[in-house]
Amino acid sequence: NLVFNTDFGKHIYYLLVVFTTVGIPYLLLKVKEFFNHERFDGRGYPDGLKGENIPYLSRIIAIADTYDAMTSERPYRPALSTEIA
Repeated sequence: NLVFNTDFGKHIYYLLVVFTTVGIPYLLLKVKEFFNHERFDGRGYPDGLKGENIPYLSRIIAIADTYDAMTSERPYRPALSTEIA
């Protein structure tokens, strides 16, 4: 098993999984969707997209990332249960 010291390391690992699963050309077309931090209220970055203008894949990744953040142990707080998250 691989051990990651940072969330960034985990993201790189998952990126490599996607590279090997769906292929490099597809991923290159989707890089922007994977690496943005848009918010549904339009206050995100890099483009300040709002609501339905945020790509669907980006919205799915945002939900999964939020759930992972809530249910993972952090140095400043314990992980939440799946019921609470």
